[in-house]
Amino acid sequence: IGPDPRNETTFIINDMKASMEPLDKTLMKKKKESRSKFARQWLQGFRIPRLPHAVPGTGPHKMKVLIIGSVYPRFDSDAEVPWLRASVAHLRKAGAEVRVLAPAYKGLRSHAIDGVPVTRFRYAPASLEILTHEEGAPSKMAKRPWLQLLAIPYILNGMLQCLRLARKEHFDIIHAHWPFPHCFIALPACRLFHIPLVLNFHGAELLLLRKKKWIRPFMKFIIGQGDAIFA
Repeated sequence: IGPDPRNETTFIINDMKASMEPLDKTLMKKKKESRSKFARQWLQGFRIPRLPHAVPGTGPHKMKVLIIGSVYPRFDSDAEVPWLRASVAHLRKAGAEVRVLAPAYKGLRSHAIDGVPVTRFRYAPASLEILTHEEGAPSKMAKRPWLQLLAIPYILNGMLQCLRLARKEHFDIIHAHWPFPHCFIALPACRLFHIPLVLNFHGAELLLLRKKKWIRPFMKFIIGQGDAIFA
């Protein structure tokens, strides 16, 4: 049967806590000072209010949310990340206007899923755009180390596309799943256009911290950038 996986998880979490301990006071102070009204509302069970102002001729203003992730369904019957698809549907039902930013897969162009615009950013020739989808990127890179070379164009092209969308759409919130590396894609737009940044950790980062010690300084930096954090 093997060791109880819960013990392994507890060890990893405690290891991460120990590595972050010196920053606890600094981060708590930063969050109290910088957390915006929108980010606080985001934390309170996704209760999304109507904004008090409206653009003339367009009706009431809806909260505009950009979701960033490494994976999103490529077609209607795609079984990738059903929980994220459901989360987006929940936000729309609550009254938010949602757009998704995700990487292309084998040249896939931007499209729509369930009426939600999905902007796909290119980062390599179509035949090489296999870093995401079908299987987790860390697993793929472990099997084929050369895929790590795609990380730089992945982040840079994603960042440029995020800046373009933020300038055009005037988002109220940017919600980045898997903050390593998607925080780096979102951060320039958040800082330039003063958009609150929500970070969503799903556990893969804990394993990376354990296996690759050089990631820890980047993770500490990332945690310090979020106006709100889910884990």
